[in-house]
Amino acid sequence: MRWRRDEAIGTFYRLAQDLVQEFKKANVLPLSKIPADFGTHPRQVLREASRVFAPLGNDFIFSANEAALRLDEYFETVEAYNGDPRGRDGADRLMSVQTSREQVGRNLDRASLLISDDLRWKYADGKDHDFGVLCAPPPGLLSGGLDNQVSVL
Repeated sequence: MRWRRDEAIGTFYRLAQDLVQEFKKANVLPLSKIPADFGTHPRQVLREASRVFAPLGNDFIFSANEAALRLDEYFETVEAYNGDPRGRDGADRLMSVQTSREQVGRNLDRASLLISDDLRWKYADGKDHDFGVLCAPPPGLLSGGLDNQVSVL
């Protein structure tokens, strides 16, 4: 039973780190399409969250399913933005993409905190992964890049 739990924990952290990399594709300025991978492996794993994460308990399963729902919403906003990235509406859709990816990060943080402290994966200095920050747009993209570009549109 312990190895199933450990495998589920490892799967969670691997998919969370893969999502961090996927969200970096959204670090674009207005009018640039987001080369999102709608079939990304973490999305497929999260669709099976109830089975994959069963060894981690009901609370974790609910949290992982919430993250899966938010991830689907992220891809829906990316699809809407890519469909028409022009004008003020396109800039608003891009802002929704950025907000959505941050929400997924917060959901991943909530799920991570449901793993007991002694089993949670941490950095060498003992700090927890902060997926809310890791999934968010880089500092300056919205304030220095996107916000200034919106007025040009």
